[in-house]
Amino acid sequence: MAKGIGYYEHDIKVRFTEERINKSSNWQWLIECTEERFSAPKEITSVNEFIGVLASLHEPFAFLATVVDLVGDFKPDISSMWLVKLYDCVLLRSGMTKPEDFDEHVGFFGMLGVASYATFLFNKLTGRNALIDTRPIFYSNLHQLYDLTALNDEWSKLEYLTGRINLSGIELVAETLRRNLKCVDVPIKCDSVIKLMDDNFDADFLSFKDVDRELFQTWQEALLCDAFRSSYQNGKLTPLIGLGEGEESSYSSVWTEGMFLKAKDIFEDDRAICLLESIEFAKWNKIPSTRSQSILVELATNNAKRIVENSEPLYRLQCTAIDLVTQLKRESIFCKEAQTAYFRRMNELLKGRTDYNDLRYMSEHSIPMTKEQKRLFKTKCQAFFAENLKKVNTTHDLIALFENPLSAKYCNQQDAAYALDLFYKHTGHSDVETAELFYSAMMFLLDVMSNPRVNNNWVKKVIIALRHAWQDKYYSQVVSGMHCFTREFSIPNTKIKMLNKQFLESPHGFAQSLLQLSDDSISSSLEDMSKKLIVYLFGKTTVSEFYPNHVHVIIEDDARSIDKMIADEVERVYKERSYRFINHLSEQVMLDGFFEKPNKNIQLVCSMVVIEPVYDKVVTLAPSQYELLPNPGNRPTLGHLTQLFPILENTIRNIGEMFSIVPFQANRDSFYKLREVSGVLADLIGSVRELTGTIQGCGEFLFVYLVMYSSNGYNIRNDCIHGRQYQGSADVAFAYRLTVICTYMMLKRLQGLEAIVENEVNSEDHEEIVCHGR
Repeated sequence: MAKGIGYYEHDIKVRFTEERINKSSNWQWLIECTEERFSAPKEITSVNEFIGVLASLHEPFAFLATVVDLVGDFKPDISSMWLVKLYDCVLLRSGMTKPEDFDEHVGFFGMLGVASYATFLFNKLTGRNALIDTRPIFYSNLHQLYDLTALNDEWSKLEYLTGRINLSGIELVAETLRRNLKCVDVPIKCDSVIKLMDDNFDADFLSFKDVDRELFQTWQEALLCDAFRSSYQNGKLTPLIGLGEGEESSYSSVWTEGMFLKAKDIFEDDRAICLLESIEFAKWNKIPSTRSQSILVELATNNAKRIVENSEPLYRLQCTAIDLVTQLKRESIFCKEAQTAYFRRMNELLKGRTDYNDLRYMSEHSIPMTKEQKRLFKTKCQAFFAENLKKVNTTHDLIALFENPLSAKYCNQQDAAYALDLFYKHTGHSDVETAELFYSAMMFLLDVMSNPRVNNNWVKKVIIALRHAWQDKYYSQVVSGMHCFTREFSIPNTKIKMLNKQFLESPHGFAQSLLQLSDDSISSSLEDMSKKLIVYLFGKTTVSEFYPNHVHVIIEDDARSIDKMIADEVERVYKERSYRFINHLSEQVMLDGFFEKPNKNIQLVCSMVVIEPVYDKVVTLAPSQYELLPNPGNRPTLGHLTQLFPILENTIRNIGEMFSIVPFQANRDSFYKLREVSGVLADLIGSVRELTGTIQGCGEFLFVYLVMYSSNGYNIRNDCIHGRQYQGSADVAFAYRLTVICTYMMLKRLQGLEAIVENEVNSEDHEEIVCHGR
């Protein structure tokens, strides 16, 4: 760690958050970390330098303010004088030091003291808990937003603080505070507003503008600046990047509809009104006025004119005005006058465009096209696949063409047949890319099935032939050309014997240790993924004998789905402990990575289970009506595997009955049909979640589900019975091992439950005998 780096590393932030959650009273470590990582601020001579220097110390100020809010003045041992002064400002901001007891009156820390006490007053008034709020010292007219009459008596204290500071411009700070507390209206500077609009109000006016703003402004003028520093894309408004701990530097967190209404009453410039109404539309879905819609149309069409004059491609049209106009049209709230002008002007400007990409952009953004353009676009779309087939030179080119959604939508019979010829041409040199080509071809053909221009029966035959070609020829060729990466490690025999002993005694504990579904275990897995995020951003293709496939966890939107229960548990931990993750994980990446880990654990650890004695235990525990095959040792057959399926499923149903879970379909017409066993498992796990609020105590049920019935796990029962997988000797041996383990788990659980019930019955009988004896 470099001394004076000027920020807290991720590990420090994690520790800080956890100590805060645990309401720790020991914060001396934070002081020591701060002294190591931060340095004294540079001295300032003008209030104009204050904000820049504050940014360099915002993080330690915010952290210390959070701690003091939590535990009060913890009287730290501080070596650095600058940190002593910073902490004094924190105490002033938290109301634990009175202004008259605040000794600092020089330079930066004197100014920070004024801002800190102003923050304290505004927090008390508004009920917010801002860590630092500089608005009262720089923005006028705040009395129009908040009732500041209650703070009139505080002016003398603020006057005392500002009066002791010797900085250029401090008199402006004092005057701003006085006007706010004395409720004095300050007119906006019309010339400044006009210049602000001239400099920033263009077609892409919501695009994180780097606004040249004045330090002392009215809140209305500041609102315009903050609005320009926001971004609008894809129907979403994004404020300026925050300073940390959720605090936004643009104060957009305090934006309200009432604030925007009051601001619009002040400004006379139509552009300013349009800017504010655009924010209102993006944030609260309030329809912009006819005048503002007309301005948006003017901006969009002027931008289009510039692009046409410069012969630029139409994707350069993309801007705030186009995005807003497109959204207005999609939501059918585009006023007739503005819409007519927009369509007419865009038609005049773009009627000569014939390039396919330009026409596609116009179609996607609801930009009107002439009849000729529509006809040409349709023709070009239909010719898209054929034209691009001619450009295919490599396997990658063909994969990219198959993956383009326009290919399947617009190809014809002849194009599809030619594509198939190209496909086989590019499978001549079998390698890993061949597997990816097979996958993309299958996805293409599945989409082609909905294309009326291609014979559906022909497509079905090609799909079938494609799978057979993979299984009969290309799978073995691709696998033989792959590199196998291995890592050797050794485990003492004593540990393996201990593992087997523990499994036979407590299969429940065995399952719990493999799945690792405690909050800490889930968090640890997600942290590891977050640190190695780049690994999870690349797609993964499974090269299986059935067919290549892209590996993705699929979660049904069904609260009763076990996969959904697991996903909910993972997402809950991710949200609760988001501070621990150095990189953001998307939902899909998070679930893909998380489900991968237990599957690997199961494969590795279960390979160390000596399966012969476990099978003997299954034979002993199984109901007497089942006549099982002799112990196959290490050479099980398909029969040894499949004979276990009904035992396992009926055992699960018997366990369910003990918890009042009906094992058959509970309706008049089909009560004689058994329920899917995955549904019984879902009810068992769901009932535990209802009682405890978590599924973390359901280790063996979750283990059996992932191994036997989940498409996000091994899915042994379904894939084997339907002949999709686990047919060859090696696969059968693997599936047999896991199925024996699962069957033993369930039989052992049923045995334990039956013993509990028997003990309860015997206890009741004993009590009855005692009563009769008396």
